[in-house]
Amino acid sequence: MIYVPLPHELLLEHKALAKEEGQLNKDLLNLKNNIVEGDEIACAILNYVIDNLIRIVSCSIEELKIIQKEYFQLIHSLESYFNLNSNQPNLEEISKFENVNNAISKVFLKAYKNFTKRNSTEWNSYKFLKRLNQNVCPYCNANFIYTVQSNYYLSQASSRAMADLDHFLPKSIFPIFSITLSNLVPSCIYCNQRFKSSYYTSFSRNLSPYDININEKIRFKVSYKQYKSAYEKLKEIDNVEMSELEKYYIKLFSGLNYFKDIRNFVKNSKKDLDEISSTLQNLYNVRINNLKHRKQLRIIFNLSNNYRRKLDEFISSDIISIIESKEIFISKLEMYLEKFNYEIQEYKLLKGKNNTQRSNVTKLNKLINDNFQKLKKIFDTVYKTEINETNEINYVDIFLGKSSNYQIEVIVEGTSDFERYILYNNAVLFQLEAVYNEYKGYINRKIEQSYILNNLYKSQLQKQFPNLFHEYSIEDMSNLILIDRENQNNEILGRLIFDLVVPNVKSQNHPSFPLLTN
Repeated sequence: MIYVPLPHELLLEHKALAKEEGQLNKDLLNLKNNIVEGDEIACAILNYVIDNLIRIVSCSIEELKIIQKEYFQLIHSLESYFNLNSNQPNLEEISKFENVNNAISKVFLKAYKNFTKRNSTEWNSYKFLKRLNQNVCPYCNANFIYTVQSNYYLSQASSRAMADLDHFLPKSIFPIFSITLSNLVPSCIYCNQRFKSSYYTSFSRNLSPYDININEKIRFKVSYKQYKSAYEKLKEIDNVEMSELEKYYIKLFSGLNYFKDIRNFVKNSKKDLDEISSTLQNLYNVRINNLKHRKQLRIIFNLSNNYRRKLDEFISSDIISIIESKEIFISKLEMYLEKFNYEIQEYKLLKGKNNTQRSNVTKLNKLINDNFQKLKKIFDTVYKTEINETNEINYVDIFLGKSSNYQIEVIVEGTSDFERYILYNNAVLFQLEAVYNEYKGYINRKIEQSYILNNLYKSQLQKQFPNLFHEYSIEDMSNLILIDRENQNNEILGRLIFDLVVPNVKSQNHPSFPLLTN
């Protein structure tokens, strides 16, 4: 991920959307005027939004964090109406909150739709992206996101194209930030619609590209042997908890329609649990005379039971715990699944299996693997970087950019568990290691170019091409062929190349490749 500065002048320009005579403010005032008498919840929320509309629309990333906290506090202050912390939440008042939240959501989404209109002559998303001048996706740094507007286009075709605008704080959970400029991150379709999708990002668990703290916090290196992926490193860090105010806010939304995917998974997994338990009982009751069969089936039974227990613990948690601790639960389930699948393969090699035990094992195999696939589909965080291990590593070919027998590893520079967690969480969410390992051909070409400019050749190049080096220094040549610090944010894989290749050219005393070794 790379840092994207959000110029203050763009925030000032964006204030136009919150002006008193503007449509957004009119729509909010209209909502307020139509509040049913005695609806204190709607009144409190709308008063806050209207009074702080300019701040909400055009705040910096740091102020957005403050406003979000204020909003958490506002919702928490309404606890006497909701009674969420009691055994009998007030469903009528919660319904009122849902109604006003849906109404506010429609107003802000309307404003967002107007902001992204292609033919608008007012301040809009195209003008914002042109002025921001961010030409590569800040999440992955691997795809271009140019904003294109043309006067010449074919009938029924489009004359414009632009980056996706990702809502860092999801607009489904935080509708009041649907049009907040510092919440709109230009991104590629892969990061926004494929990787991030409906994942709940928040300041308690992730960093935004607008957050200056992300700058220089993630770097890359080449590894030749098996290493811990970013996902494995993430699992080793103590879980980062949300604040009590954020937990309360999410708890309120968990009873509504905003986490339906998780709730459906829990509902379906309860059915899976019943079927797994029933199948385990059937398997337990099967009479097995063959000692090898009995031993293998006992292993399968125990692993299945462990998976069942951990799944039960997972789906019995509240939604807050599921969001907070999913990596821990999923990794444990994944561990049992891997062992289970291995033992299933061993079982299939056994001869003379009777039909009853075979049918129960087959059903158990399908139930557990299907359940884990549902889990992956909902949370989409479990992946492993494939490592091509070999007994002989040709370092020379790697140094010369002739070999792809290496892996790209993400390294974070966090000073605390919290900082390391959110950095690795970002790396895993956007699958940086998996993405960058698809670009080895590009990296190899850059390594070859850097080798030509390395110390071994500098003196010879200067002797053979004095006119060329009279005009350009080695530093200039390096920047032309590779990349410099100032331009890395707008160059595809700029940060990766800057970390892996540029230091080799800059080094005056080490003609080898110091960063390409472990």
